[in-house]
Amino acid sequence: MVFELVDPSKHDILLKFVKAKLTRDAQSKLMVRDLTHSWELVQAILEENYTTRHTLDYYACKMFSARQNKNENIASLGHKIDELQTDLREAARRVLSRKKY
Repeated sequence: MVFELVDPSKHDILLKFVKAKLTRDAQSKLMVRDLTHSWELVQAILEENYTTRHTLDYYACKMFSARQNKNENIASLGHKIDELQTDLREAARRVLSRKKY
Protein backbone atom coordinates (compact mmCIF):
# COMPACT_ATOMS: atom_id res chain seq x y z
CA MET A 1 0.00 0.00 0.00
CA VAL A 2 2.90 2.32 0.65
CA PHE A 3 3.83 2.33 -3.03
CA GLU A 4 0.33 3.56 -3.86
CA LEU A 5 0.67 6.43 -1.38
CA VAL A 6 4.18 7.57 -2.30
CA ASP A 7 4.84 9.84 -5.25
CA PRO A 8 5.88 7.67 -8.23
CA SER A 9 9.12 9.64 -8.59
CA LYS A 10 10.15 8.27 -5.15
CA HIS A 11 9.41 4.59 -5.90
CA ASP A 12 13.05 3.75 -6.68
CA ILE A 13 14.23 5.06 -3.31
CA LEU A 14 11.40 3.31 -1.46
CA LEU A 15 12.15 0.03 -3.24
CA LYS A 16 15.83 0.25 -2.21
CA PHE A 17 14.75 0.88 1.38
CA VAL A 18 12.33 -2.08 1.39
CA LYS A 19 14.93 -4.42 -0.10
CA ALA A 20 17.51 -3.28 2.46
CA LYS A 21 15.14 -4.11 5.34
CA LEU A 22 14.42 -7.69 4.23
CA THR A 23 15.83 -10.60 6.24
CA ARG A 24 18.54 -12.91 4.92
CA ASP A 25 16.13 -15.56 3.65
CA ALA A 26 14.00 -13.06 1.75
CA GLN A 27 17.10 -11.29 0.41
CA SER A 28 18.48 -14.56 -0.93
CA LYS A 29 15.19 -15.31 -2.69
CA LEU A 30 15.43 -11.95 -4.43
CA MET A 31 19.10 -12.38 -5.35
CA VAL A 32 18.43 -15.74 -6.98
CA ARG A 33 15.79 -14.21 -9.24
CA ASP A 34 17.80 -11.04 -9.98
CA LEU A 35 14.67 -9.41 -11.40
CA THR A 36 13.98 -6.95 -8.65
CA HIS A 37 14.08 -3.59 -10.38
CA SER A 38 10.38 -2.88 -9.71
CA TRP A 39 8.08 -3.29 -6.74
CA GLU A 40 5.72 -5.50 -8.75
CA LEU A 41 8.51 -8.04 -9.35
CA VAL A 42 9.68 -7.94 -5.71
CA GLN A 43 6.10 -8.27 -4.49
CA ALA A 44 5.43 -11.27 -6.75
CA ILE A 45 8.55 -13.07 -5.50
CA LEU A 46 7.73 -12.40 -1.84
CA GLU A 47 4.10 -13.47 -2.24
CA GLU A 48 5.15 -16.61 -4.10
CA ASN A 49 7.44 -17.61 -1.24
CA TYR A 50 5.73 -16.32 1.89
CA THR A 51 1.98 -15.99 1.39
CA THR A 52 -0.33 -18.71 2.63
CA ARG A 53 -3.03 -19.29 0.09
CA HIS A 54 -5.90 -21.60 0.74
CA THR A 55 -8.35 -23.11 -1.72
CA LEU A 56 -11.80 -21.73 -2.43
CA ASP A 57 -13.28 -24.68 -0.54
CA TYR A 58 -11.29 -23.79 2.57
CA TYR A 59 -12.62 -20.23 2.66
CA ALA A 60 -16.18 -21.24 1.76
CA CYS A 61 -16.31 -23.90 4.48
CA LYS A 62 -14.82 -21.54 7.03
CA MET A 63 -17.31 -18.81 6.14
CA PHE A 64 -20.40 -21.01 6.08
CA SER A 65 -19.48 -22.78 9.31
CA ALA A 66 -18.79 -19.55 11.22
CA ARG A 67 -20.81 -19.37 14.42
CA GLN A 68 -21.15 -16.79 17.14
CA ASN A 69 -18.94 -17.63 20.12
CA LYS A 70 -20.42 -17.62 23.61
CA ASN A 71 -19.12 -14.18 24.63
CA GLU A 72 -18.99 -12.67 21.13
CA ASN A 73 -21.28 -9.79 20.20
CA ILE A 74 -23.08 -9.50 16.87
CA ALA A 75 -20.76 -6.75 15.62
CA SER A 76 -17.70 -8.97 16.14
CA LEU A 77 -19.39 -11.88 14.39
CA GLY A 78 -20.33 -9.61 11.48
CA HIS A 79 -16.74 -8.37 11.24
CA LYS A 80 -15.41 -11.94 11.25
CA ILE A 81 -17.81 -12.94 8.45
CA ASP A 82 -16.85 -9.83 6.44
CA GLU A 83 -13.17 -10.81 6.69
CA LEU A 84 -13.94 -14.37 5.60
CA GLN A 85 -15.99 -13.06 2.68
CA THR A 86 -13.07 -10.86 1.60
CA ASP A 87 -10.70 -13.85 1.79
CA LEU A 88 -13.11 -15.95 -0.29
CA ARG A 89 -13.45 -13.19 -2.89
CA GLU A 90 -9.66 -12.77 -3.17
CA ALA A 91 -9.20 -16.53 -3.57
CA ALA A 92 -11.83 -16.55 -6.32
CA ARG A 93 -10.02 -13.71 -8.11
CA ARG A 94 -6.74 -15.65 -7.97
CA VAL A 95 -8.41 -18.74 -9.44
CA LEU A 96 -10.08 -16.73 -12.19
CA SER A 97 -6.92 -14.82 -13.06
CA ARG A 98 -5.01 -18.10 -13.51
CA LYS A 99 -7.70 -19.42 -15.86
CA LYS A 100 -7.48 -16.48 -18.28
CA TYR A 101 -6.03 -17.41 -21.61
